[in-house]
Amino acid sequence: MKHTIVEKVLLLFEERFVFYNRSYLIIVILYNWIIYLSNMSTRLESLPNELLIDIFIYFDILNLYNSFWGLNRRFNKLVCSLKNISLIIKENNFLSIELFAHQIIRLKIETSQSIDLSQFINLNSLELCRANQNQLEQIRSDIMPNLIYLTISTPFHISLPLELIKEIFSNGFRFLHYAYLSRLDTFENFSKFQSFSLRTLYITCTNSNIIPLILQACPNLISFHIKFFGQNRHILPPSSSTYNHLLEEFFLDDPYHKLSFDTIHILFRFIPNVKYLFLQFLCRVPFINLIESILNRLEQLNRFECDILESPNNHMVNIEIIQQMNECFQYLQCSEKDNGYRVFFTE
Repeated sequence: MKHTIVEKVLLLFEERFVFYNRSYLIIVILYNWIIYLSNMSTRLESLPNELLIDIFIYFDILNLYNSFWGLNRRFNKLVCSLKNISLIIKENNFLSIELFAHQIIRLKIETSQSIDLSQFINLNSLELCRANQNQLEQIRSDIMPNLIYLTISTPFHISLPLELIKEIFSNGFRFLHYAYLSRLDTFENFSKFQSFSLRTLYITCTNSNIIPLILQACPNLISFHIKFFGQNRHILPPSSSTYNHLLEEFFLDDPYHKLSFDTIHILFRFIPNVKYLFLQFLCRVPFINLIESILNRLEQLNRFECDILESPNNHMVNIEIIQQMNECFQYLQCSEKDNGYRVFFTE
């Protein structure tokens, strides 16, 4: 059935009515106004450009293109005038992207198909959900100089190219504040390169030595989230006793229980100013040793969360004693297992 222009707008509203909760009131007003105009037999073309643009910004650019492009010259100009557009590219919906690629500032790609990213020159947010080698090779600072948010999820067999790693951690992306990077397995010590813009970083890595190298390369990093897959490797402590990175949040998740207590103990020396600490790993020494290490190394800590499995040992300190050692441990809970293990966790 062929819909009128007003009916198309109403259908678009109904499709996205729940999603835009934060704009609920605005959408209700516009929705009722369009119904009113429709009941008055008023044509959508009679609405002022300002109102049409206010309506258009709540909808996906592809739906706008499919619904309004080609109706007349005025609607074509209005669609082309839109700025700060978000776009999600799925399997078969990117045939007409080149017409409005320069208007896109937030791009999410959910397909592994090859897409020419060089046409998106004004991006400040890029998310690759199934990144392949072709897509990774196109992430360059000369193509996306204004990138602020970068999320890269790859199949497990694909690691990030060294050139891309170098771009990210050498201030190539001068405005990059947030990065989520899967399979960061290689990291050279780019001593003459640093990223001064990165504030929040999520990585999945297989080499624990990458962690201090990243801290050295990102002096202004505030929040660092690590998921570790790999074998434990010895980490050298900071060369200077006055090492003073400003990192405030440190999250370490070791789901396969590969990291040793000694490695984590040394990592604390790289993050002396951390205020928020989350740990998930297998503690093969008495849990009280970890608590004492935290208290000795992290004097600024005011929030501690964990999901830690403690191996059986002869120095199992009562949880009430640990809770009284510092305020950040007051919500710590302990559950005993039948095999002699204990689980320390926070709710």
